[in-house]
Amino acid sequence: MGKHTPKLSVVITAHNRRKFVRAAVDSVLSQSLARSEYEVIVVKNFRDQNLDRYFAKKNVLNVYTDSESLGAKVSEGLRCSTGELVCFLEDDDMFAPNKLVRIKSLFAEYPDVVMIRNNLAHIDAAGNLIGSEKLSPKRAYVIRNPQSVLDALPRLGAHKNLSCMSVRIEPFTNYFDLYRRIKAADIFTFCVASKLGDVLVTPEILTYYRLHQESATSLVTCSYGDFVSQAVFEDQVRDRLLMLKLLRGSPSDRLLRRLACWHIAEGILKSKDFKPPLDVTCNPTELMRFLVGEDGYAFMLTYPLRIIFRILLPSLYWSYYKTTYYKRRDYFNSHGTR
Repeated sequence: MGKHTPKLSVVITAHNRRKFVRAAVDSVLSQSLARSEYEVIVVKNFRDQNLDRYFAKKNVLNVYTDSESLGAKVSEGLRCSTGELVCFLEDDDMFAPNKLVRIKSLFAEYPDVVMIRNNLAHIDAAGNLIGSEKLSPKRAYVIRNPQSVLDALPRLGAHKNLSCMSVRIEPFTNYFDLYRRIKAADIFTFCVASKLGDVLVTPEILTYYRLHQESATSLVTCSYGDFVSQAVFEDQVRDRLLMLKLLRGSPSDRLLRRLACWHIAEGILKSKDFKPPLDVTCNPTELMRFLVGEDGYAFMLTYPLRIIFRILLPSLYWSYYKTTYYKRRDYFNSHGTR
């Protein structure tokens, strides 16, 4: 008989952090789904004798990589996967005991869905429940068209948290290499999925998202100056614009434009020292395109509103940004404000 191919693969990513990895793996190993029906893959950038021995004992595929970004680790995990379905998990999060059973069932129920985004509950560093996510539909919601992709951003949070995402691997095959260039693997996964097919957002709590000092969420509680100084902010702008370039013309095009715009505008509004990356063109027209999207910008160019919207409004808006929030006039003088 040939070798059995697991129906599901679970890809767990870890970067430098050892503290919670075993708890993440144990939450996967204790699933209500039969162990023979899924494989577990850990992709990490460090070696640890105790963890490595434990993974070997539990038949967990242990993949070492020197790649820095989360996207690169996701790429490694996808390449190693043999399942038809892949569930992602970051090292400090955990799965609910019925996660794999429900994901398998939902994919069977919705054959046109290429990605599922489930709801989450928050846990503290010790694993105690401390609340649930607010951005979730009351019932299962299928995202099928460009407008619903855009709606999914503020209402559903469907683009956030890789540990809540599961995909059919076959449609994603052509994107394995692109993941290596991306840092925000969760946003990229959602955007690719919206290009490939339907996305299902379910209110079922199947992921436990850990809040602790080392998590990305802790950035929300730090000072804005600390946030900018960590270079996270400018990286986010670059990352969103790279995704926009890679996925231009996809249903997520406007979503990525809006995300990039928000990051740029937030930096301008909240920090006098923030300046966009040098490779980002931030002139009045570009900023206006970000704010209103391509359809809105096309409307602006229709007669008789063309002159007002194309020249006057962007210039006034740009002047408002410069005079009210931006003290770094040298940046704009050197890069031009055409």
